[in-house]
Amino acid sequence: MSIQVVVPFTDVHVPEKPMVARPGSLKGLRPGILENSKPNAQLLMEAWVEGLRGEVQLGELTIGHKAVTTPPSKETLDLLQANCDFVLVGTGDCGSCLAWTVRSAVALEERGIPTVCAGSHVFEEQFKLEAANCGMPNMRFVFVEHPLGGVKEAGVRDKAARTMRHIIEALKPNGAIQTGEASTKGSFHAKTVAAE
Repeated sequence: MSIQVVVPFTDVHVPEKPMVARPGSLKGLRPGILENSKPNAQLLMEAWVEGLRGEVQLGELTIGHKAVTTPPSKETLDLLQANCDFVLVGTGDCGSCLAWTVRSAVALEERGIPTVCAGSHVFEEQFKLEAANCGMPNMRFVFVEHPLGGVKEAGVRDKAARTMRHIIEALKPNGAIQTGEASTKGSFHAKTVAAE
């Protein structure tokens, strides 16, 4: 008697999609947020926008909303496309919300809007895999220390402050692709992967 083992993996070629060029300067640009109703998602990204305003003059903030496990509506994408020069998308700290965070960013990039995805540091590899599977392996990410949900406002603002420089880096033309706080061998540290 023999046993046949079938491995359900294969190499699938996904054509790479172009990323939108990052702005040369943030001055005067209109920020946007696409939040997915995860606890503290909007607060984290609003804190980042506040931090950016402390560095440079920005235009009016536009916030789009979506459910955790669904894509953004056409109306939400239209709103952000019409009113934003860059959009922060988040957050991802589990399977379905992670996938839709990435796919939402892809939808905005395809409309010509530069994006940065926000997610939990423990899901860094899953974020990168999802982005590659969507044809955008160089998608910009900023990772914050897990967990985000269940954290009080002061703690969320602390996470935002600790990763503020990573948001700025991710928005630069030749800035970091994946950046922020990441886990390696159980330790917690800041990590930056430079764009080519």
